[in-house]
Amino acid sequence: MCIRRQAFVACVWGQFLVSMLVVALTFSSQFSKQEKNAYDQLKDNEFEDNRRKIASQAIAASWRYWKGLQPLDRFDSTMKLAPKFEKFKKYIIEFRRLRQEHAFEKSQMPLEALLMRLNEHLLLSLDKFHIVMLRAKKITDRVDELELAQGSIEDMMEQQHHANLLCLYKYIRGNENVDLKKLEKVN
Repeated sequence: MCIRRQAFVACVWGQFLVSMLVVALTFSSQFSKQEKNAYDQLKDNEFEDNRRKIASQAIAASWRYWKGLQPLDRFDSTMKLAPKFEKFKKYIIEFRRLRQEHAFEKSQMPLEALLMRLNEHLLLSLDKFHIVMLRAKKITDRVDELELAQGSIEDMMEQQHHANLLCLYKYIRGNENVDLKKLEKVN
């Protein structure tokens, strides 16, 4: 019985120590405001250094390529131009990539803010979709009503046609000199 209590206490104490270790590591791995500002400044300085280095390499490669274009009358000079142009192209691509990565890092926002923004966009889109669906339902209901009305109008037109024929028939019976063949062609 005593061994079970000791094992239980040891287990609880171990969990407490592990949780304290996790808390301590979490606090030590997060930057304070001043540390974050210093880190951002160091990253900006590193970006500027890399940007200047790559830009100077691209300028030097373009100058070498331009100088190689001067004596274009020989075939061997064009063969020497290809590697120079490739180097120039490589430095330009590297410069663009570096600039895009820096812009992306600057524009990154905290995950919570990003999720809130996505949630707002989702709710707005769902509201718009709901409004469109309500309008579509109203239109569908109105189309159904109009189809019923059109059906009843067609029925009434058919009844009117029969009534006209009946009146015409009665008129013809009263008037014997009417040509029945002409009336049949009209109908």
